[in-house]
Amino acid sequence: MVILRLILTFIFIFGTALGAKNIHIKNVDIDCTGREECLFIIESFKKYEGKELTREELSRIIQFELTKPYYKTFYYEVKKNRLNIVVETKPRILSINVEGTDSVLNRRIKNDFKLKEGDYFDEMAAQDGLKTIGKEYFKKGSKVGSISKELNQEGIKITLNLFKNEIRRLEEIKLNGLAGLKLFEAEKFWHRIKGNSLDFTNYKKMLQEYRSLLIRNGFWLSRVKEELNVLKNGNYELVFNVELGSRFGVNFHNNYRLNHNVLLSHVKKYIQNNKGRFDDISLNRHIVNLYRENGYYYAKSKLTEARGVDINGNKILNFYFTLNEGRKVKVAQINFNGNHFKNRKKLNEVYYKTDSDLLKADYLHERGLENASEKIKEIYVKDGYIFVNIEKPKVDFIDGGDAAIVSFSISEGSQYVLSKINIEGVEDEEARYFIKDVLKNKIGRPFNVVHIDEDLKNALVSLKTRGYYFSTYTEKRPKKIVNVNSATNEIELNLKFGVGVKTYLGNVIVTGNSTTKDVVIRRELPLERGDLVTPKAMNDFIARLRELGLFSNVNISSFVGEEVSPTEKYLNFVIKVTEKDFGLAEIAPGFRTDLGLKFSTTISYNNFNGMNRSFIFKAQTNWRTDFSYLDDRRREDSRKLLEGLVQFQYVEPYLFYDLFKSKVTFKATARYERKRYSDFDADIISFSPQLIKTFSDVLSMTLTYEFDNIRQFDATDAIDEDKYIIGAIRPEISLDFRDNKTLPKKGAWFNFSWEFANPYLGSQESEDLTIDYHKAVIRNFNYIPMGDITLATSIALGYEHNFSSDIVKDSSGNIIIDTDGKPMTTGYIPPLKVFRLIGRDYLRGYSDLESGRLTDGTYINDTTVRGEAFFVNFRLEPRYYIGDYSAIAVFFDAGRVFVDKIDNFDLLKSVGMSFKFFTPIGSLDFDYGIKLDRIGGDSFGRFHITIGQF
Repeated sequence: MVILRLILTFIFIFGTALGAKNIHIKNVDIDCTGREECLFIIESFKKYEGKELTREELSRIIQFELTKPYYKTFYYEVKKNRLNIVVETKPRILSINVEGTDSVLNRRIKNDFKLKEGDYFDEMAAQDGLKTIGKEYFKKGSKVGSISKELNQEGIKITLNLFKNEIRRLEEIKLNGLAGLKLFEAEKFWHRIKGNSLDFTNYKKMLQEYRSLLIRNGFWLSRVKEELNVLKNGNYELVFNVELGSRFGVNFHNNYRLNHNVLLSHVKKYIQNNKGRFDDISLNRHIVNLYRENGYYYAKSKLTEARGVDINGNKILNFYFTLNEGRKVKVAQINFNGNHFKNRKKLNEVYYKTDSDLLKADYLHERGLENASEKIKEIYVKDGYIFVNIEKPKVDFIDGGDAAIVSFSISEGSQYVLSKINIEGVEDEEARYFIKDVLKNKIGRPFNVVHIDEDLKNALVSLKTRGYYFSTYTEKRPKKIVNVNSATNEIELNLKFGVGVKTYLGNVIVTGNSTTKDVVIRRELPLERGDLVTPKAMNDFIARLRELGLFSNVNISSFVGEEVSPTEKYLNFVIKVTEKDFGLAEIAPGFRTDLGLKFSTTISYNNFNGMNRSFIFKAQTNWRTDFSYLDDRRREDSRKLLEGLVQFQYVEPYLFYDLFKSKVTFKATARYERKRYSDFDADIISFSPQLIKTFSDVLSMTLTYEFDNIRQFDATDAIDEDKYIIGAIRPEISLDFRDNKTLPKKGAWFNFSWEFANPYLGSQESEDLTIDYHKAVIRNFNYIPMGDITLATSIALGYEHNFSSDIVKDSSGNIIIDTDGKPMTTGYIPPLKVFRLIGRDYLRGYSDLESGRLTDGTYINDTTVRGEAFFVNFRLEPRYYIGDYSAIAVFFDAGRVFVDKIDNFDLLKSVGMSFKFFTPIGSLDFDYGIKLDRIGGDSFGRFHITIGQF
């Protein structure tokens, strides 16, 4: 870069000597060697075509351009009004690998190396970086290593080949100040890093751990100072100077309300904070204050000290606290004084919404009173009383100290109203209107200071949404933004913006994708060239790229391009991605309560041909260890059968994208499955193509065609010993209003599916059986926040109807009776398609067989559905969330399947407990349900492990 500037300076001086004649740039010809940077260069210089420039102006333009980091060589000449430029750009660094040292040091050296991945490669900077590493990590005068480079169309890969034997290592460790101390842990602590290269990050972490080790051994005031020296041979010597101080021991007697660890931590923190300066009175007072903070008044503490030395000669100071923990004080009365604009009822409500459980239970808690004061102040401030003052609550003890009267003294002040909103720096009237529209504070209403931060954010977002991508606040001082007029009790809001130019989408350049094709990235962009650029659109774009699962890292940078008009410009973007490995193989042995012992394997490749197309092969087998799900006959036989599944799936995320310019996902699944049901076993061969369209964050639709070839065997009823061919189409629609798909706390989810099977769709049509039915299912999940509890409800309803229901007669006209004693019909609903409370609709506490019990005591498994069938499943589940990943809940479930008619809505019911662990693919649920509708022989309840159900 320095050489380039010297050359240009010479050209400029030479050109000036020839004269300052203006140059009319008729054409700009650029010969550029590089990749996306060439587009930037062409765009930078093409805008000067047709313009008049002096040589001085041209020189300044070029010198400014060469400040950009991607120029390697640059040559230009002006000939016959043509600006000819020949340029070569530096390659981007795709990766930096460090070889020759251990993994920890490799990472540190990579982090400290002058050049980073994504930078432009500069040979001089690389060599300087290697020298710096030599000074930092290698012995003086030793050889560091070399840099090897691999260049391709995407960029350059750098490898630092280092000489391991020349790296400085930690040779000596000295511990001073531990004489007489026989703490084996402390002495061996540092031995694990001796002889290795010194990882300063890990070393600092270990130093903190070492200090904690000394504190855990009772040396609360210990100090450790370290020195790092370089020995003559170039290696390191680490010296620790330790000041142990006294060794503390603490014992508490008569503590029942606060446990030992809480009290010990409190005493230790006090002594450490005071650097060992304490006395008996201050320590006792400190303990009493702790009890008072926790709502226990009149506590007493008596301290006895014992001093001595341990067997190693270290000073020991033992504390023995004898405690009287005091008692809670009942709040007998709450008074509010000075409140005119807020009535007592409202203030009482706020008081009881405090964070203190003691106040909520009408016990005195001084820290809780502080919180209550803040909450009361907040409701005033939200209503325009910005200068409200609430004094520290006064506490008067009565009834010998067993009760108290709490009094809040409130000085409300005046209510301030927003009288005017001044907007400066925005000429666009429509933009000004929408800024005012998004503000929660409105003219003529009480000013809510709590909303001001949100209003400022929303105002800026409103501007950016209208294409002012680089808009900012030019006035950020709160006193200038909010102008208070105490004489009129009015407030003016002053918003001053720097909007810059309006931006439209220009060029989008993709880099870093060596396998993935550009179109895979570009088609996720919700904008076309010339559309207004908004932060939301670009943030959504980045989020969609990350959701593809193809990239470990996605970065976006922008630069302003050519003008559309004096106040409008194109905004160009560079998308830098780092690709993942696209293949995946996994094996998963395990045990499930419903499947027994299981083993599965999955092999997938999710970027075939660089187009994000996926191939997924899955094989699974399981061996059930429990026969309780089988009917009586099959349970007695106890016949074991190895179940299994082989499945192949192809996913095309953008079907016919060139034609529709819209995302329609296509999935094709082929599978063979052997599965056990309660009253028969089945071999199932199926093929199901599926179309999926997501219209928005809320609405999605799928259309599935499914062809099944089913062979049922080992059936208890002869009618189930049959073969079925089912061709069916199933449209489905989902509406998702949940706040979080993984961990929902409010909102709702709705799903409706309708399946129609008919001979015209490939279903079986023969003399003894015609398959012609439809079934509809609607499901709804609701999540209602109720303080710390979320009330989750689920309801699922299903209806199916057999159209092939004509009575079959013999040649004499007599009705033929089937094996189940009922008139034979031309068709019935295949057993595999009959409603059961299994899978996502399972009834907790009941086995698959038990949940299929009809109201007359028979089971759905023993019934041939020739007419209609129904199912109902209802769940009620109050959940308490533990952090961001788990929840506990109690539940009530009710459900049943019905045939031909719904009998008095008599449902099977259960109650139980649930623990949920939330994962990206759904909640992992551990449920135990207790049956409320047991009959003879039924178990008390049942344990379930499921994932992604509710």
